[in-house]
Amino acid sequence: MGKVLDGVAPHMIKDFEPLETMGPSLRTIVKELRENNVDVLINLLPVGSSKATRFYAKAAALAKVAFINGIPEFIASSRIYSRMFEKNKALVLGDDIKGQLGATIVHRVLASLISIRGSKIKKTYQLNVGGNSDFKNMLEQSRLKSKRKSKIVSTHSNLRKLMRNIFAGPSGYVEFLGNTKVAYIYIEAESFMNEPVIIDLKLVVNDKAMAASVLIDVIRLAKALKERGIHGSPGWASTPYFKHPPIIERSDYEALRKFYTNLEKLGIKIEPRRITIQ
Repeated sequence: MGKVLDGVAPHMIKDFEPLETMGPSLRTIVKELRENNVDVLINLLPVGSSKATRFYAKAAALAKVAFINGIPEFIASSRIYSRMFEKNKALVLGDDIKGQLGATIVHRVLASLISIRGSKIKKTYQLNVGGNSDFKNMLEQSRLKSKRKSKIVSTHSNLRKLMRNIFAGPSGYVEFLGNTKVAYIYIEAESFMNEPVIIDLKLVVNDKAMAASVLIDVIRLAKALKERGIHGSPGWASTPYFKHPPIIERSDYEALRKFYTNLEKLGIKIEPRRITIQ
């Protein structure tokens, strides 16, 4: 059994049926991680699991296990926790896994395109609806603060002045959708001579498949970095894969360029390359 803490929202108790016990201590978890020679510990707890996430992050750091934080609790991007992992010579990557072709990356690219073409975004929103336990868990609004912050920062990292006119986040639970996520992206922009431009887009994806493809890359990356003695929270390693990394680049191209450059310095080969670097 794991440590539940705040990992189960009140309205999800019947779905998960957690045991009513204290669960293992931190010391016990650290001991098991060490004895089983665990390389990578992945955090995919339900959104809003603040205490539980920090419990397992600390356990990973103490056990010198690489920690991948796939949810919007700020660990890799926190100075306190990055120092903890640095002190214990352990690695942390995060925060909040970014889907391969999910709503966040599509929204971000469209926003970036509008900006580099000389137009201005006036208002924009992203509404996400799904039917799995992740979306059901997020019906509890109190668990969504960091989720919305993570998505907004990732989507519009180059549009800080528009924070009041930006909304991005989960907006509904429709059970029969299952793992299908439907995202509605709306952008109201202003072009030459203040002429309006409206983009109204619908994106339909398998939510879990979008995350799984990226997670496979990150697991392999964490293992490779650990073998080369990289510890702490290297921002360049998290930026291409997470919505709220320690360092947020203004473009995905720049994030990938720095990623490849640093992998080369470490002697880590990566194929196929998505971009060419000089």
